[in-house]
Amino acid sequence: MLSVYLSTKTHPHKVTYLLRADHPVRLAYEKYEKKYNDENDLYLLVVKEKSVFTAGEISSLGREIRREFGNYRGVKSVTSFENAEYMTFSKNTFSMQGFIADKKWREEGQKQLEYPHWYHTFSDGEKDNFLISVRLTDIVSGKLEKKLLTELFSYIDKLRSQNENIQFHFLGTKAVKYHFLQEMIRNQQVITPLLMLLLAALIYLLFKSFYVLFWFFFVMFIGYAGTMILIIICEKGINPYSGMALFFVLIVSTSDLIHFFSNYLKFQSGSVLEKIKLTKEKVFWPCLLTSVTTAIGFASLIGNEMAPVMFFGIYCTFGSLLCFVLTFYLLPAILELFKFEVKLAREIPKFKIDKVMNYFINHPKRIFYLFIISLFPLIYGATQLKIDDDFYNKFYASHPLSKAVKVFEKRMNYLGSIDLIINTKDRVLNLENRKKLKSLEEELIKIPDVTFIKSFSSIYQYIEKVVSLGGAKTEASSEIEKRVDSIFNLLNNYQLFKSFYNLEANEVKSTVFLKTTSSKDLRAVLDAIKGLSSREEFSNLSIRPMGFVTIRTTLLEKIIGNFLVSFGISFVIIFFIFLLIFKSFKWAALAMLPNLYPLLFIAGLMGLFGLSIEGNLVILVCISFAIAVDDTIHFLWTFQKNLKEGKGHQTSLNLAFTQTSSALLGTTLVFVLSFPCFFLADLKLFIQIGGFVMGALILALLADFLLLPALFQYFGPGKSE
Repeated sequence: MLSVYLSTKTHPHKVTYLLRADHPVRLAYEKYEKKYNDENDLYLLVVKEKSVFTAGEISSLGREIRREFGNYRGVKSVTSFENAEYMTFSKNTFSMQGFIADKKWREEGQKQLEYPHWYHTFSDGEKDNFLISVRLTDIVSGKLEKKLLTELFSYIDKLRSQNENIQFHFLGTKAVKYHFLQEMIRNQQVITPLLMLLLAALIYLLFKSFYVLFWFFFVMFIGYAGTMILIIICEKGINPYSGMALFFVLIVSTSDLIHFFSNYLKFQSGSVLEKIKLTKEKVFWPCLLTSVTTAIGFASLIGNEMAPVMFFGIYCTFGSLLCFVLTFYLLPAILELFKFEVKLAREIPKFKIDKVMNYFINHPKRIFYLFIISLFPLIYGATQLKIDDDFYNKFYASHPLSKAVKVFEKRMNYLGSIDLIINTKDRVLNLENRKKLKSLEEELIKIPDVTFIKSFSSIYQYIEKVVSLGGAKTEASSEIEKRVDSIFNLLNNYQLFKSFYNLEANEVKSTVFLKTTSSKDLRAVLDAIKGLSSREEFSNLSIRPMGFVTIRTTLLEKIIGNFLVSFGISFVIIFFIFLLIFKSFKWAALAMLPNLYPLLFIAGLMGLFGLSIEGNLVILVCISFAIAVDDTIHFLWTFQKNLKEGKGHQTSLNLAFTQTSSALLGTTLVFVLSFPCFFLADLKLFIQIGGFVMGALILALLADFLLLPALFQYFGPGKSE
């Protein structure tokens, strides 16, 4: 019920939310967005299969869509061939004409489409497709945006069902936000309940007791609800990262509960209070330490400049600590208050792998060779890692957004774009500056991955061409220039150019369209633009990249820095915790080594599979490292305890494995078998994190059961200790 309720609190997040509220890049983008309002554009590409559209069909369908969308609160304008107009000039008369009249193409209108200004504005030049541009008002945000996007996409789904031979593809920042919104709703309504059922099955499999299962879910429910309240307080709604944080709180909460009940249920005699006391004596401190180290791993994300990652760290830190408090304070108090007794129908299952583990403990060199050999492909893979982030490539190929991206790339020859704001110290529209703007665009179009440009300059050139073709052949160029200025000023008074020209700021805007959304290619284009701006011929032009591209490049440039900071903080603090626990630098160093192996596994596998480093790398590393050290602490805590009791080195190692293996295997089993729920998501972020964390946790347990004992057997304290 909670997950279903939370799905109603989802809302589309603005792209600015990717950065913190006080970040200078975010502040600059918000200022730019108020001026040009580019984020509120949606593009609907309509494609007819195996035939072409007639002018009448385009007119009818375009009018139907325009009228329907016009009824929705928040839609400002809908533009396509159906209502777009081109400019004509003849016999000193200026006029605007529609491309389609009486359901037929105007001959002059078709000729106009050959002008560069109209390139890929309403179609790709073929008659089997046309483009509809939808602009939303400035007031669209929050609940209104959620309602409006749902209405728009629902209507298009209706059209799809009514027109089987026509494809409809939505693209734009708003389209991406809508699909993220749907994914969040689906996660809370479908995946969260499935995760609950899977956890219930795994916990029952371990303890064979509905009574224990009830108390598990009692603690998990409160931890989930507490984290959910914090999310609502901080962000007023849920996004993919906060939704994933809730999943991790559910999964991580099982760790302390498994250790608590694994020991509590071993005591079949004595009062509830006595059994709780004995249980706490045995597992309270190692569970406290594991909760602290897990929280440290998550808390290291709080310094991340990417706001969703920062909040993910806050929620997971809060949730993991809350679950520890509930497990060792609230749960025992309730058990004691109501004198609840638990009688197991059968013994907790044991994993009979003692002989195998003892073999490896007694042959440490073989373990070293095995792990060293496995390092080579992982190190090679890690060297192949590349930093990149594809804005639209977030879902699987069968997803509607992925299909839209593919069609837009094929038909319209563009996916991403870069907005350039250009101003000068003198009047930006004087004759000399207009010539330089034209020259600049001629250089911009030569940059690889640039397909075409929409700008003030291209509009002005379009007006010049129409006037020059419609005027008298003997007319002087100065007269043509005056007419062009006159028409431009007339149209500008009606704010027809406000998307590309701001008189008060003395600046113009050029939108450079790209055939890629890859951050790596985007960076190359930006570097080429920077090179152009440094040329002497453009020295008086101030060229500034603006728009969402500034946020994307900022995040891309900060990935490695954020990773090093988060991982460095986790590593240093957890190392010092090991140092405080064991009071030995050698013990602390040896304890850290097995926990680095899963991290190398993630990096190596990502490189071998050709996956790029995105913001998910920081989350993957911190999650894996934070959870992996838990098994190390439990194992070494028990090993140290046995040594202090006077048991021999070899005996202490064997006992440590015997005493901890069931609980550690149980927690890892629950963790690993919970993550397949992530594979039901369409979002690659969930699937990648689920898969890599599963592999990392399995390797972390193997490293603790194989490599860790071998290290202490070979390099650790002598047997006399």
